[in-house]
Amino acid sequence: MDNDEDSLTGPVIFEPYLTDYNVGVQKPYPGEDPDDHGMLTVYPNPVHGNVTIQFRLLAAGEVDLCVIGTSGRVLQSLISGRYYEPGEHRIQWDGFPGDGRVTPDGIYFVVMKVGHQLVSRKILLMK
Repeated sequence: MDNDEDSLTGPVIFEPYLTDYNVGVQKPYPGEDPDDHGMLTVYPNPVHGNVTIQFRLLAAGEVDLCVIGTSGRVLQSLISGRYYEPGEHRIQWDGFPGDGRVTPDGIYFVVMKVGHQLVSRKILLMK
């Protein structure tokens, strides 16, 4: 090796693997203030029943919205490639995956993808 780094003590490059949904990345839309968290809102949180997911688009586009578990598995796809106009939109999630099983209590991520932009919010589900 030409430098002092080796495979055990050298820098670690971490790139999470969750297909197209990288819950570790929250990027603002072009022209959006990075401190503005109104792009994706989940309430109530913690969740005891139905969840309201509200999202705001600055430009029209196709939206993907899903719920992901901490293992990285997509629990349920709520919106898949649906076109939305700019503005605020709301959907409801009952806290159950699409196959009818009961979702266990725990931490989940709501992930929204519009174009190449991803925004995620953590939710605590307590049934």
